[in-house]
Amino acid sequence: MQRMVRFLMACCFVAGICLIFGQGAMAADKGPVAQVSEDTFDFGSISAGQDILHEFIIKNTGDAPLEIPSVKTS
Repeated sequence: MQRMVRFLMACCFVAGICLIFGQGAMAADKGPVAQVSEDTFDFGSISAGQDILHEFIIKNTGDAPLEIPSVKTS
């Protein structure tokens, strides 16, 4: 259950990056634009102690450097 909470928090973080960088850049037609391959992923049922790995690919499609200074999941 704790892993699912961390996963959901990570998804919220990724969505926040998209909103912050994506909308601001679209309005000005300049700056970084974060494009995420997928904003959610269903892990299905997970047993306690089971290690899970999934990569979210973030690509900068804007005309300025995209900086992500830190990431936190909990």
